[in-house]
Amino acid sequence: MAAPSGVSVARASGPRRVSQPLALRVDPIADAAERDRFFSRVVCGPRPGDCHLWVGAIGSDGYGRFAIRRGAYPHVVRTSRYAAAVALQGRVLASDDLVLHLCDLPLCVRSVRAADVEAGVGAHIVLGSQSENMRRMAFMARGGGRRAIVTHGAGLTARLERSRALREAVREGWDDDAVQAALLGQPDQYRLW
Repeated sequence: MAAPSGVSVARASGPRRVSQPLALRVDPIADAAERDRFFSRVVCGPRPGDCHLWVGAIGSDGYGRFAIRRGAYPHVVRTSRYAAAVALQGRVLASDDLVLHLCDLPLCVRSVRAADVEAGVGAHIVLGSQSENMRRMAFMARGGGRRAIVTHGAGLTARLERSRALREAVREGWDDDAVQAALLGQPDQYRLW
């Protein structure tokens, strides 16, 4: 039996294939229970511009993970992709559409809503291209494996630790002091930003 489009299948022999993002559609009616399950794991900050943070599973890259089922196949998707698909209100999020974090927090799932636009609050996650993502990474001095970046708390391990600390800071509800401590890291680590 062939796998559906957008799903990577590991071969019995040969190198392991890397999974690719799934073309994702969240139907407002048919997927309502799934959407409710997703948002039951999201904690929203108290102020209009605050992040909406995922408190469920986190992958080894520091991004949230959410299990869904499409037909007979289970999938695990990044929470930012799922939130972006919800915001599309039934339209398909193509597999090559990237979801960019403007707030630079991998656990944030805040996408634009009508109420946000009316309040003048922008989305924290937006659709974009690979070139836009690379330009943003360069502008924010992230990525590229440069030693200065890795040693200043922007590496994969630091991102995972920060995501776990943020999740714990809001697991029982938003706590500003705990969120700030998670964002800044341990008190004995000095940061320039």
